[in-house]
Formats: sequence, structure tokens, C-alpha cells
Amino acid sequence: MTDRPSIYRTLLKIVSPAAILLLSGCAGNMHILFSDEPALHPIPFVSASSENPPNRFELAAIIVNGTNSNQPANRYALRIDAYYSTNDQHSCHKTRDVDVYVPMAPGDLFELDHVRFDVPNQPPSPCHCYKNECSGLMWITLIRQDNKQQVQGDQTKFGTTWAASDDKSEIQTWEMQN
Repeated sequence: MTDRPSIYRTLLKIVSPAAILLLSGCAGNMHILFSDEPALHPIPFVSASSENPPNRFELAAIIVNGTNSNQPANRYALRIDAYYSTNDQHSCHKTRDVDVYVPMAPGDLFELDHVRFDVPNQPPSPCHCYKNECSGLMWITLIRQDNKQQVQGDQTKFGTTWAASDDKSEIQTWEMQN
């Protein structure tokens, strides 16, 4: 398993923001970076964390300001709708909005890494999602905070699947048209 943070650091070191905009399809709107480059994980993707707690499945995604204007902090969020099954036969659904909490200039990237989606877990929930115990489907949607609606334009909603084994070859990510 490749360590996710090094993938992003490597991507951001070798690829300029302008090239990332080309890689992401030159969308002229706020959008989610999409890549199916074979040398890297697909972006966005779900994989098991190497951090604490280890082996918990988490989301990694990058938001890109593809507009020609500055965007204030907290205008956008990434909505996560995760549907997954656990080995002990629980079917789980969790929805979570993750704020884009920094202002973004044109071409800026906002990295969302190690985003847990199996929260909240109070009272203790059977819906934990760990490697070899959980597989599923996730819808990832860029939304506006003021009206909770999907941002209009290309690359603002994706589906992604993951396998309990965390096998990179079994990750599937695709764009949903809005």
C-alpha cells in the first residue's frame, strides 16, 4: 500500500498548479480534482489509513479553484455520502459535510486528506470502517455552504468504490454529470 501523504506531496512537488488545472480538465469553476493516472491512486479515493487509528478507511480529495476570482473561506464544502457494509452484516450510511475552511485564490488547491466518514459514533456504532472489515460506495459532492446545493459545472460530483482488502486495483472512481 502506498502512503497517501507522500502521493500528494509528490504530486504537488512535480506538478505545478497550472498543470494540475490541465490535469483536472480546465474546469472554469470550483471543482474536485480528478485523475486516473496509473502511477498514483485515483483522485478522489478511499483507502486505509497508515495513521492513528491504523487501517481505518478514509477519504482523500483535492478541491481546485478553477475560477478567475478569489473565493472566501467557508463558502464551499465537500459532502460525503458513504454507503458501506461491515463483515458483521451491518449496512451503514453516513453523511458528512467537510468545510473548505481557507480562502482560495484562482488556481489554489485545498487538500482533504485523512477524512473519516464513519463518524459520529455515539452511542457506540457498529458502523466502523476498517481494512478487511468494510467495503462500499461513496458519493462526493462539492456544495455551496449557503444553500447546501451542488456547485454547477464540471467535476463537482464523483462516485468512488473501495474493497475491504484495500487493493488499489479495485478502486473505481467516476464523474457524475450535474
